[in-house]
Amino acid sequence: MNGTLRSLAVDLSLVLGTSMWCACTYADGRSAYHDETGVVRMPITTRSSSGFTYRLRKANFAVSGPSELKFSSEEYLDQSTAQFELIAGDYTIALSGDWSIEREFGGEFQSVSAELLSPNPTGFHVAENVTTNIAFRFRAGDEIVRLGTGQLQVGIEVEEGDSGVAPRRRILDSIDGGDLTNWTSIGGTGNPVVSYDEVLSPYDGSIAIRATGVGTTFAECGNKALLRRVHLGTIAKSDSSRVWAYIALASDRSYYNMPKVAINLLRDSSAVGRIEFYRADTTGEYNLNELRKWSQVVRELGPDSYQALPLDKLATSDGATPVGVVEFNEVEIQLWNYLCEGHNSVTIDSVSLEY
Repeated sequence: MNGTLRSLAVDLSLVLGTSMWCACTYADGRSAYHDETGVVRMPITTRSSSGFTYRLRKANFAVSGPSELKFSSEEYLDQSTAQFELIAGDYTIALSGDWSIEREFGGEFQSVSAELLSPNPTGFHVAENVTTNIAFRFRAGDEIVRLGTGQLQVGIEVEEGDSGVAPRRRILDSIDGGDLTNWTSIGGTGNPVVSYDEVLSPYDGSIAIRATGVGTTFAECGNKALLRRVHLGTIAKSDSSRVWAYIALASDRSYYNMPKVAINLLRDSSAVGRIEFYRADTTGEYNLNELRKWSQVVRELGPDSYQALPLDKLATSDGATPVGVVEFNEVEIQLWNYLCEGHNSVTIDSVSLEY
């Protein structure tokens, strides 16, 4: 079958427990505090294992039954869940409003095409000491996503179908403990001295890889790199692809100094295109002047952040000749430290390919 059917499952977990504060409106005016009450937890946002963050927007919910309440997803955008209290019994919940599913791109949320697949309204029962799971399912996204703790779950379910609404995402390296052994260093010995470490990630507090260069003489200037090549197992096109990663560059901006990230695209182990990413505020004067000669095949990064690296300014391996759209089935990530005297560093985490 062609295409992919994608569904976002928003699961409501109702758990009987002790009385809790309820930020809701009951239609019958009764107090929120009763015996034999249950707790409703409504997921609002989720972050997938490959780095995507999704959230539900402008969704209005109405719960009818022994307790009646209304709430909106807009009231809980700064929380992972909205939580309410219900009396045990039979209920229905209805979704309304100009709702949408949003996915985070480069620090900003953008709407993605979505369709509600579940019955609306849908019924459920709250029983003493029993957990009831309700799923509102939407067609959106394209990956496995899990949200919540304990009995709360939210998932993107992937099935073969006829409609695809989002690009695919392939993890190139999530950067977990021990992943440094999957990277290869090149450049030999001599000045500068470059060290490679697994460090605390500024992105999400997990693990990141950092390449740190220290140079001590203008008599010897070196260019050293740490490489990670990944085989995709499929063919992708550069004009519809981009790499996502957390990248942080730093330097003292000595005259000869340039930390950078490069991406090589290969087809069956043969290089077909290359692009380099730098930041002006971490590049030395000499290298900035040189970059002006190569402006057609390099891109400037944004501030230290999780960001997209477009593959639209490709060049030949030597960087001299621009190339057009290419097909590739391998991606090589390169962390480069160039300098004579001074210091610089490149930090990377959560690397994936969107294609």
